[in-house]
Amino acid sequence: MEYKRGVLRLPFHALRHRMLHFVQNLQYYMMLEVIEPSWQELSSKMQQVTNVDDVLKLHNEFLSSCLKDCMLTDPELLDVGHKMLVQCVRFSNFLQVVTDERGDAGKMLRRFDSKFSNLLLALLNKITNTASYHLNLRNLVYRLDFNGFYTEKLEHLTAEKSMRSERDSSGI
Repeated sequence: MEYKRGVLRLPFHALRHRMLHFVQNLQYYMMLEVIEPSWQELSSKMQQVTNVDDVLKLHNEFLSSCLKDCMLTDPELLDVGHKMLVQCVRFSNFLQVVTDERGDAGKMLRRFDSKFSNLLLALLNKITNTASYHLNLRNLVYRLDFNGFYTEKLEHLTAEKSMRSERDSSGI
């Protein structure tokens, strides 16, 4: 399948939009729902500080809170989030070099789409199943899965896995 004007334009733009939606919402969540409120809390607590030790304690609390709420302390969430961002960069680089002569553009698009979708599903699944599931992370899940599309995919995959495991255990 060649990358001709209009033939693959919609799928390329759809995936680019999904990736952009993820990056923008991740940035929004980290800046406006984690860092900004934590900074406001730090600023208000700094008004009562009497010595340098109190400043250091408050600053460490601020950093710990931000790191935890930004999913930077959970290695599994950090790994999936990093892989998703790397996938977005790779797709961006791919789009910059794709030309009319590339016959594998459709194949590459399907590979990027599949990888990104699987990583996003894994991230949403890890966030919702993490024991330290923080209330702020729920907002990120709602923003990323605003219409329930990924929740339906996750439920479908879970049902498929359970059917497969039942079939394997019964020897069919």
